[in-house]
Amino acid sequence: MNFISRPVVSKVKLLASNTLFNLINTLFAGVFGIATSIIVARSLGAVQLGEYSYILWLIGILTLFVNAGLPMAVAKYVAEYIGRNDTATAKNIFTVILKLELGASLIISSLVAYLSFFLASDVTRKDLLLLSSINIIPIVLARIYSAAATGLQKYQTLIIASLISSPIQFLLIVFTLLAHHSVAGLIVANIIGSVLNLAILWYFIKNEFNRFDSLAMQGMPVQITRLDTLLKKRIAKYSLSVSGIIIIDAIVWQKSEIFFLERFSPPEEIAFYSLAFTIGYIAMQIPGIFSSLLIPYFSGIYGQGDKPGLKKGYTYSTRYLALIAFPIGISGAILSAPLIELVYGSEFRNAAIPAQIILVFNSFGAVSRASSAILYGTEEQGFILKWGSIIAIFNIILNLILIPKYGATGAAIANSSAQMAGVVGGAAYVNNEFGINYPSKSVLKIFISSIVMGIGMYSVNSLFNGYHSLFLSLSFSPFIYIASLWFIGAIDAEDRRLIYTLLGKNA
Repeated sequence: MNFISRPVVSKVKLLASNTLFNLINTLFAGVFGIATSIIVARSLGAVQLGEYSYILWLIGILTLFVNAGLPMAVAKYVAEYIGRNDTATAKNIFTVILKLELGASLIISSLVAYLSFFLASDVTRKDLLLLSSINIIPIVLARIYSAAATGLQKYQTLIIASLISSPIQFLLIVFTLLAHHSVAGLIVANIIGSVLNLAILWYFIKNEFNRFDSLAMQGMPVQITRLDTLLKKRIAKYSLSVSGIIIIDAIVWQKSEIFFLERFSPPEEIAFYSLAFTIGYIAMQIPGIFSSLLIPYFSGIYGQGDKPGLKKGYTYSTRYLALIAFPIGISGAILSAPLIELVYGSEFRNAAIPAQIILVFNSFGAVSRASSAILYGTEEQGFILKWGSIIAIFNIILNLILIPKYGATGAAIANSSAQMAGVVGGAAYVNNEFGINYPSKSVLKIFISSIVMGIGMYSVNSLFNGYHSLFLSLSFSPFIYIASLWFIGAIDAEDRRLIYTLLGKNA
């Protein structure tokens, strides 16, 4: 008798298939992301990198506010109505939100250009902001198209966009730096990359929705309908609550520390923190491959009223995120100092301690994405807004206390402390609201196994000198981790049955 029923098996297989596509996309983007950060850091140096990081952060925050909760709404409701076989409503939701975002991005882009031209006192920063204002429009619209691809669960589209745009943007950046155009040239390269990415996403999503229209013309059960008032109110309520969360997210999760570093610390500290944050962010994209699939996955289950499926999905996803995230965070912290000096140069060695802090605590944040995904997918995101507001205040207080004295290290401590508060609160609320127990015993076993692996890596690095120790550490750590998981009992019978199911075998 199989442990997992056929409907759950099909959902698990779909999740596994989408995970594979997302893995390819994330790894490809991650490779070029790391390569870009290395060549930019080595070419610009700490001071110019600090200025460039500040401009990127500012534009990133502005586009985050323009998008607000609308991409999340597109992903959720497109997935939900596709799950109901109502593709016409899914398309209409996407179209309405796309038009709203086009208007909003045009307004904000024009406003940034106007303010930078008339109010910026520094000539160089004025020019950089004027250039960067152009990039707001393609970034905002690309997020809506990406959200549509996520809702449709067409992750192949995201792979194609990444396969084409990432190498081209990387080459543009390389040519820009070789031509000594520095920060302004990098921004132009970013604009070209954003426009190209948007064009590719537009082409494939347009074709996908056109396919739905052709099915309707062939007599399939797809009807053209308008969004009714009740649905509009539901989407608006969801988007507004998520928008509030986005503001909180910008403070707690999106490098708000750069705002305080820019005011209380020299540009080098911005560079060190940005580099450390980038390393932590890229490292956690690997568990993010899986977690990014969870909102549409839980939304589809929620639309079908499958409460047991929510519980099973939450338990599995939390444990598997821990299996991925913890060893990455621990091993990254062990190796960050020698790797930063090797890859980025000795000028950036002060980024090592912030990177170690961020890597360890970001791994807990990655595991908590299962909690936030189930709240978004079941429209219980109000808790995130309420609890996040408290955390945001806590984060700002820590920034004001720690950054003036400790710079990038203080910023890392402030950010990590706020994230841990979010992790604990989210898990507690899911337990209380849905009656789903957090798999704390399994997660603890996985964390202990990761610590054992980390001790082994540290021992190898202590016994051997030079870069040979890095190679040996990376070579032996997977075996230590797997052996520790098996010995401690972190891999149980349910995991083995699930693996057999995915392989098409009987348990």
